[in-house]
Amino acid sequence: PWPRAFARAVGVVLKDQDDLDYIAPRLDAILAESAA
Repeated sequence: PWPRAFARAVGVVLKDQDDLDYIAPRLDAILAESAA
């Protein structure tokens, strides 16, 4: 599980906690693309 602070940062970007819950399993791929 990701740290709460990180989850909140993602939530701010998504502007929707429901989206955060949906995308949580895909964060690895998102981070890989963001870091690239």
